Amino acid sequence: MKAKPIVRRGVFAVAFAGLLAGSAHAQSQDPTPQQQDIQNDKKDIRNDKKDLAKDRKDLRHDRRGH
Repeated sequence: MKAKPIVRRGVFAVAFAGLLAGSAHAQSQDPTPQQQDIQNDKKDIRNDKKDLAKDRKDLRHDRRGH
């Protein structure tokens, strides 16, 4: 076997791995604002569910005439 094709294949493998690592790193640069939005949305949904439960309780109470 000749060394040149082996070295060439190794260089291409390292370059490809570098591209993959670079793209993965670039995609993970800005998760914080999006994660914060998701957390705020989940908190809002929990509060909305609590408000709906209270509203239903009030409606039932009003319908009974109390």
